[in-house]
Formats: sequence, structure tokens, C-alpha cells
Amino acid sequence: MERDYIQMLESIPDKLRLGLLHVHSLFSIKESTQSVENIVRRAKELECPAIALSDFGNMFGMYEFYDTCKKYGIKPILSVEAFVKYEKDIRRLVIMAKNEDGLKAMFRAITASNRNIMTVGKTEYPLMDKGILTEHFGSNSLGHGNVIVTSSGIEGVLAKTLLDESISANEKHMALKRESDWYQDTFGVGNFFIELQYHGDETEKKVMPELARCSEEWDIPLVISNEPYMTSNTSDDAVARAIVLSQKNKKWKDLTDTDREFYIKTDKQLVKRLAEIIPTESIIKGYGGIQEIEIKCECTLTNEKHYPAVTVPDGYTKKTYVEDLVKEGINKRYGKDHEALFDERAKNELSVINKLDVNDYFLIVQDICDYGRLVAKLNLDDEEEKAIARTFDKKVISEKVKGRVGEGVGPGRGSAGGSIVSYALHITDIDPVANGLYFSRFLSSERTSMPDIDIDIETKARPFVIEYVKHKYGEDCVAGIMTLGKFQGRSAINAAGKALAYRKGLKSTEYDSLCSLISEKAEELSGQDHLDFTMDYNGKGTLEHELLEIFSGQEDADFIIHGARLIQGSISAKSQHAAGIIITDGTNLTDIVPLVWNESSGMMNIQCDKNEAEKLGLLKIDLLGLNTLTIITRTERMIEKTHGLKVCLSDIPFDKSVMSSIFQKGNTDTVFQMESNGMKSLNKRFKPRNLKDIAQENAMFRPGPMQFIDSVIETRNGKKPEYLCPELEKILKETYGAIVYQEQIMRIAKELAGFSETRADGFRQAMSKKIKAKLEGMRQAFIYGDEEAPGCIANGIEEETTKKIFEQMLEFAKYAFNKSHAVSYGVLAYQTAWLKWNYPVEWMCANLNSVPTERWVRYFKDLKERNVRILRPDINKSGMGFLMEGSDIRYGLSGIKNIGEGVRYIIKEREDNGDYSSFQDFIFRTKPDKTVLEMLINSGAFDSFCNNRKALLTLVPTVLSLVKKLKKAETDLVVALESGNVIKTESCMESLKSVKGEMMELEINENILENIEERFNIERELLCDYISGHPLDAYIMPKGLSTIIKIGSVKNWDSVKVAGLISDLKVTKRRSDGAEMAGFNLSDKTGTVKVWCYAKEYSKFKTLIKENTAAEVELQIRPDNGRQKLVITTMNALSQAKDIICIRINNIAEWYFEKQDAIKPYISKNGNPCIIIDETFNEKRKYGHPINPCIVSSKNFNAEIVKK
Repeated sequence: MERDYIQMLESIPDKLRLGLLHVHSLFSIKESTQSVENIVRRAKELECPAIALSDFGNMFGMYEFYDTCKKYGIKPILSVEAFVKYEKDIRRLVIMAKNEDGLKAMFRAITASNRNIMTVGKTEYPLMDKGILTEHFGSNSLGHGNVIVTSSGIEGVLAKTLLDESISANEKHMALKRESDWYQDTFGVGNFFIELQYHGDETEKKVMPELARCSEEWDIPLVISNEPYMTSNTSDDAVARAIVLSQKNKKWKDLTDTDREFYIKTDKQLVKRLAEIIPTESIIKGYGGIQEIEIKCECTLTNEKHYPAVTVPDGYTKKTYVEDLVKEGINKRYGKDHEALFDERAKNELSVINKLDVNDYFLIVQDICDYGRLVAKLNLDDEEEKAIARTFDKKVISEKVKGRVGEGVGPGRGSAGGSIVSYALHITDIDPVANGLYFSRFLSSERTSMPDIDIDIETKARPFVIEYVKHKYGEDCVAGIMTLGKFQGRSAINAAGKALAYRKGLKSTEYDSLCSLISEKAEELSGQDHLDFTMDYNGKGTLEHELLEIFSGQEDADFIIHGARLIQGSISAKSQHAAGIIITDGTNLTDIVPLVWNESSGMMNIQCDKNEAEKLGLLKIDLLGLNTLTIITRTERMIEKTHGLKVCLSDIPFDKSVMSSIFQKGNTDTVFQMESNGMKSLNKRFKPRNLKDIAQENAMFRPGPMQFIDSVIETRNGKKPEYLCPELEKILKETYGAIVYQEQIMRIAKELAGFSETRADGFRQAMSKKIKAKLEGMRQAFIYGDEEAPGCIANGIEEETTKKIFEQMLEFAKYAFNKSHAVSYGVLAYQTAWLKWNYPVEWMCANLNSVPTERWVRYFKDLKERNVRILRPDINKSGMGFLMEGSDIRYGLSGIKNIGEGVRYIIKEREDNGDYSSFQDFIFRTKPDKTVLEMLINSGAFDSFCNNRKALLTLVPTVLSLVKKLKKAETDLVVALESGNVIKTESCMESLKSVKGEMMELEINENILENIEERFNIERELLCDYISGHPLDAYIMPKGLSTIIKIGSVKNWDSVKVAGLISDLKVTKRRSDGAEMAGFNLSDKTGTVKVWCYAKEYSKFKTLIKENTAAEVELQIRPDNGRQKLVITTMNALSQAKDIICIRINNIAEWYFEKQDAIKPYISKNGNPCIIIDETFNEKRKYGHPINPCIVSSKNFNAEIVKK
């Protein structure tokens, strides 16, 4: 018998004849790097009939896997390796769908595990447990008998029982029997397989033979597998896996011989390895188990439509209801001409909508937009108004917000702006007729998928809009869309660099500079930031090869470059699509697709991307949170509060001053999509005059069309454009002779060649995507015509000219932009610029409350240009955020670094019980901690009580001690009151009174010297900028200086002189010879710029270049990839200005007996000259020592600073 088994083993082929089970792909995040394509292709090479992809805790790769298997003629077995939570540990279980019911049960169980996530480090483990398994696979459940499960490997549900040291050796056999019985009972007899693996591991050698014996004893089916994480056992595959594992574990582990065994083996390789520890009969049985599973698993993915439907009022069909709504909307939008517009344009659009049967879609989007516009007008910081929002009753909300301002939905986004139906239904706010936009660019009768309308939603309103959708369509029928981040380009290089650092036992940031250098070189070679290391960009070999040549001989660089190529395309993280949500027709999503939890959004996501969702018949709607709408809404509310005006952006007039003062001067900080230096420069050169020009800027400011900008500007400034034929003039005139928009390509096809609108859109797509199969036929039809269109020649255009037009379009089509989108966002840009110009204080205040702190300094600079002051924080005047105070803006307390939301209680106390009367009163009423107190002092929040911040800081230890005593006294009093002990209560009240008295009598020694420079520097650190003063106030400014804010207007290669304060100094060494050079920030009262001092100049000015040093510098403006680089050519130190301190005394006796000694602590080598003025005799006497200017804050002296 044994001989028969041996002969059978020897007959096993060096192929994969029965199937490949328990395979991990790159969707086992940071565990594997093998792609689905590589797995299936290798399996096909080995003649494999079936594959089970069993990624950890998810089915992210299921759809790609299914399609790829079908492409190669291999059966896909849909599977997952689940994490099962036990009392003491987490175990693994492989689950495979036998049929559609089994798959659906798996979807539900995986979704349930995502409601039970355990996080270790940054790794999430979605956990099943026996309760979840019973619910979805136990007796009488949908999944019972419809899946096959295996016990997995050494981390599996049975192996860990054998390895459990808390179970005695005598009890382990019975414990194992109980476990195997439970799984057989739960999943059904014959559906639970014991899985055997062997990779040379000592633990496997101990466990697997025992499991084989148990299988024989208890008649449980066996299956063998190798659980491959790698396609092969080459060094490259091993290093790739080691790199991604290091990203997960934050440490390096060289793959052992055992680790390298986890690759796709042939049947012969697998059996040979197992034969080292497993009896032959068990191997044969397990080998047959592969085929048994392959035969039993017959599961097909279906693509049914699950689009939600809308109920319309009685007496209507959906078609007639939408038609009536469109007629009504056109009447509101256009007035008396609506009938003609309806007949000319809307009927055509509605016919396409009806043909595609997507009336429901438009009604759904309209409803969402209606709710979004209403809910954004509520105060969503107020709990009562939040409750009103959550009634989801549009009538109730409409009544509440009647007459209120606010912008909940943007004017439009994407190609939907070309639809008059969308405009009439108030889905968009862009007039497609006035702007020459095409419906066919948005929707054609040949479309096979649902329309795609993207909606910009005000950020505070967006969560409520999503809640509304869930309320309307069902919590279980709405989800977000998962996205997967990949190691690509820079991220792959950085990951390889971190891996190298882990490998050498260094800090993870050790190779950041080298990684940055490699990335820059790679982007330079490829001409793009989306890198592919396997591409040949320059005809010199792959990008990897070129980089290895450049960094030849540098071992660290070699590892990083090669490692980046090895992990390219592997999954780095999962996240959520920024905008997309999925809505079904009432079908529970878990019956269609498994869900994964996203912690940051607090929302379930479908375990597939948006394209796969579309194939599954799921409706996707993009709801993008747009912070600009939040800023606009806040501005409108402030305008109403300060001016009593209700601003509605859709009604604002066109104002030439906005164009000349905001756009044409490049004064576009805070203007939507116009804030970059490049866009500012374009505005100053292009000098837009109207909305069309703004839209064109939006369309052209991208890689590709930027090469045509100079020509467009020349035409814009008077140069006569050259058109290949007169017919092009009316099409291209609005864009100064250039093909900028996709709609222009469509229009050329329509008007010159006679294409239908639908065919013109197909022509546009074929050109922009270079679809060769379509292009030649389109070219023939465009030039010579066909049965559907006459062509250009028949319309009177010469053949050679027509050919040139076609080639020109082909060139421009690569870059042509969607005009609907450009116009929509151009409108938003104008609206924000209009608010900035007409209501600068309200607008900037709203911006400061809505953007990251990194932008504040830039916005402060903008305000200084408009002579709007930023006032320091004040404990009695500041709110949480920035507030308008007359024509100025008051700094908010939450904006102070290291405080944030921690000061909300301070404002509430002030609102409830009145202003704080003193520093001591503030301490008694709020009992602040050390951090809050010190940050408030250093930011100037108490300057109105005491202008000597150093004096207050010295009191902090005393204050904290008193706060501790105060808290204890208050606690003791509460205990005494609750006890009812009158004597004790009176005693506690006396103690409390005593502590309060002690606190209120705190004396502030204002004679303590304060370093003014240090005060300003701390203030800048806490408030992002100098607010109450500037260190440059202490210096004499040379004549003829410019300011930092004006540097942007200086031409390339010209020079400019400015004075400023040095900060963020970094000294580096030139690679070629090690010579030192420096980069630092230079700040004056108007702003901050980055400047560079190269080696030659640094050797001259090294002694002047120090942190917090003031200097006069001459800068040369050098072009650098579309930006300005500021390089030092000369440099001089600034001299300190010495304003005179005047001290007034009543008479000379007062000086000799009181002030002469009191002034001594203020003597300072770097102080100011001092004059003593005798009021009695009106005599001025020069004091012999310089005095610290902080003496003016002392109550003991009548002192003032007189400007020199």
C-alpha cells in the first residue's frame, strides 16, 4: 500500500493541475506585493484550473481577480482569510464561496467584522468571532452549507489550539476535537477542511502531523496549500516583501529560509516539501482535497442594476414630471423667452434623458441639491438647528431659514454645466446658452452608464446631506467608496529609503535627503511626477536603469532605486473617495458587495472602486465638500451683521474694478483656484477683463496648454491671430485663436464637417484619448465626408487646409479642457474676488477662520496691503476664532499655538458672567492650567491689564499653587455642604474666602525687565506672525529700500534691496566641493520670503547670517521652474535705532531720594538713550546709561519713548 502511495506521489506533475488555494496578493496590505495579474499569469503557465484568492480580512481584489481569471480561462474561487477573535488570541480561517448564497453570506460576515475592528499600531484587523460565524454560516443561515472553510496555517483556528500553552498536553486532543466539531457543525459536515502546510518551520513540524492524524481519526477532509505571498522565491520577490513588511512593522526583518518558501509552488514542489513531515496517505488525501474544493466552488458574479427610483406625484409619469419641472425652471431662469428655449434645446435634452431612462437620476440629484442649499442656511454649530436639519423635512427647514443667506451648493462642476435641464432644475447655476456649452459633452444617447453630475457642497452641510441621503434611501443602502493608495513614484522611493534605514538600525528619516534627490532626478528624467520605474522615457532604458547609472557606485541609492521599482504598485493604505457615495434601490449593500469601515469619515465604504461599482449596477453620486462655500457663507453672514445687507452671489453685478484691482494685479490670495504664484503671474500677464478670460485661464494653467499661453497673451494684447480658414474665427475668437476647450473641437466638427452633436463628442473623445481604431475613420469623415456627414471639403474648405485643421486639433485635443467646468469654476473665482474687493474685512476674517494656519501669514500680508490691522488676542475681546472689530480683525484665542479648543470654557465664563476685571479675576474665575496661562500671557491676551509679559510669567508658579489651593477649597466646601455639617461648612467658606483674597491681592512687579526682542519672537511663534509690534522697529531703515511684499512684481534677473529679519536658517554644503551655503526666511513687516546665499557670497557674509539677525540685502530675482528664486548678491548689517526715553520727575529731590536707585535695574548695554526732565524747572538732563525701553510699562516711572 505504501509503495502505491509513493508511486502516486512520484506521478504528481511539476504543474498546478488541481488548483491553487489560499493565495495572498498585494490586497493583503503590506504583507504581499504580488499583483493579481502576476498570480493568474503564473498559474496559467502551470496549467492551473482554479485559484482561490484569500486576502486578509477583505475582498478588495475580488473584481479584478474575477475578471483576470476569466481572461486567462481559469476558475476564480472567491475567498477571504478571516481573523477570528478568541478569548486569548486572534486566529485565521479561510472561507470560500461555493455559490452565490455563500458569497452573499461572506459579504455580510466581512461587513460585520468591519464593525469590530482592532487596531495594532496603524494596522487594522477586522475581527469575526464565533457569534458572527454562527449568525452568517450556522444552521438555518444563508451561508450554511454554501461555503467551504479551511483551518488555515500555523496561525489558524486549529493550530493555535495545539500551541496554546495554557492547555495541558492531555487536554489538547479533546480541545482540538471540540474546535473541529464546532466548525463542522457550524459550516456543515464536509465543508470544513483541515489545511496542511510546511515551509521548513519547526512549529509547523510539530503541529501539522498532529492535524493530519486528527483528520484521519475524525474523518475530516484534508487540503494542502503553500499559502503563497510571493510569485517566486527569487531575491527580488523576497526583498519586495521585506520592504512592505518593514512599512507595516516599522522595523526590518530579513526573510528567513522559511519565509522564502511562501511562493507559488508546483504540485510536485508542494508535495515534496510536505512529505518531509506528513504521512504519504495524508498528502494524497490533501492533494485530492484541492480538487474537491475546486469542483464544489461554482460562484458567479452578476451585474444587475440597483439604481434607486423616485416616486412622483399622482397624475404624473417620471417623464412628464421632469418635463413640467424643466418648463417651470426655464420660465424662472429666462422669463418670457422660455417657450422657444424649451423647444429649441430642452426638448432635445429630455429626449436623450428619456431614451436613457435616467429621469430618476436627475430627480435624485435635484433633491440632494435642494436639501443642501437649505441645510447650509442653518447654523450648524447650534444644537437646536442641527436637530432641525435632522428632521430631513425640507418644508420645515425652508420655513426656518426663510430670508437667510448662505451658499450650500456650488454653481456647477464638470460637464453638467452644459445641460439646460440641469440649469432649469437648479442642479447647476451656469447658463449653458449664454456660455456656449454643449449638452452632448455631458450626455449622449449612446452612453451606457449613468450620468455623472458632481456636486460641490458646503463643508459643514455635507455630513448632513449624507445623513439625508441615508434617511431617504436607507442606512444599509448608502455607503462611501473605498480608495487604495499605492507605492508609486516618490512614495515608493521614500518607502524604500525607510526600509533601508530600518535595515541598518537607523532613524526612519535617515535617507530622506537622498530619497528627495533621487525623486527630483527621476522627475527630471521622466518629465512628470507620476513615475513608472519600468518605463523607457528617453530611449536609454528603463527609468530604474537610468537612475542606477546616475547613482552608480552608491550602494544606498542602488537599494532605494531598485527597492522602489520592486514595490511599485503595491498597496500602501486604504482610504475613502473624497466625494463619492453609493445609493442602491433599497437592496442592502451587503447583498451586493462587502463593506469596509473608514474611521476618519465614520462611514462604511464598498470594497471596490468607483469603476467596479458602476459595473455592479450601483449608483454613484459625487458630493464634494468645498471649503470655499463655507468661507462664502461665513462672509455673507458677517456682511448681513455689519451692513444689514443680504448678499446673493448669483445676483452680484459684473464689476470692472474687481478685474482691474484683483485679477490684473495678481492680488488673488483667497480667490478660488487663483492663489498659486504661477496663477498670480498669469493674471498679471494675461490681464483678464471678463468671466470668459477667467475661465480660459483656468483651462490653460495646466501642463501642456501652458506652452500656448504666450501666443494667447500676444493675441490678447493686440496681435492679429492667424486662422487656417475664415470659418474658424467665430469658433476660436473668444479664446484668442487657440483651441482651449473640448467644446471647440466638437463645434469645429459640427460646423465645418457637418457632424451631429453626438458624433462630434465621439470625435472629441477619439482625439483626446488617441483611439487609433476610431481616428482614421473620423479623419476620413472629417475631411471627405461619409454617409452621415458631408465633411469639410464639401462645405467649401480646401483639402490641404482641412488636413492642417485636423492635425492642429489632434495636437490641441491632448490638452483641451472641459469648458463647462472652466466656466463654472471661473464664476466661483469671480464671486470670491468680488467679495474680497467689496467686503475685504469680512472676507479675510472668514478665510482666516476656515483655512490651515500655514496660510495665515500670507493672508496677514494681504491685509496689511489693504491697511487692515490684525489686533493681538485680548482676554475680553477675542472670540474662539478671528472676529471683526470695526475695520480691523481681532485674533482668536483658539488660534494661539498649543491652546486650540482648550479655551472655549474661558469664553463661556466671560459670556455668562461678564468681562474679566483683572488678571487676578481671570485666575479666580477660570483656574487655568500652566500651558493655557503661559500661552495667553505670551500672546498678549493680558496686555490690557499689564503690558509687561515677563512680569506676569514670573507669577505663574505662584498662580498655579493658588489655583491648586482654590480647587481644594471649592471641593472641601462641596463635601461640607453635602454632609450638612454647619461648622465645617463655615470653616470651608472662610478657607475659600481666604484663598480668593490671597489671589486677588497678587502683586504684579512691573519693574521686572522684559527683553522686547524675545517678546516679539515668542509672539511670532505662537501667533504665526508679529502682531503687536515688529523687531525691525528697533533698527534704522536705509533709504531706497523696497518691501518684501513687492518682490513678486520685480522682473527676472533684476535686483531689489530689502531689509528683514533672518529666521529658519539652514546651512548646507555644496555637493561638488563641500563649500557651505545657506537658505533662510527673510521677514519684514509686509511678509516673508525664502532667500538663498550661495557659497561665494556665504563666505563673505557668514558672520552676518545668524538666526534672528536683522540685515539689509540685495537680491537678484532668478527664474526657477516657473517660480522666482531670490539669491543674495550683497548684504549689510542694520544699525539699531535708538529712540529717546524721556523720564519726567517733579523735582530734583525726587530723583536723588527715589528714582536714582529705582532706575538701576533698567540699565542695559543695548538700551536706549535717556533724558530726565525736571517738571518744576523744565530742565532736561541726559542720563549717563542706556535704559531698557520696558521702563515705560513701569508704574513707578512717568516714562515715554520719543521717536528719534
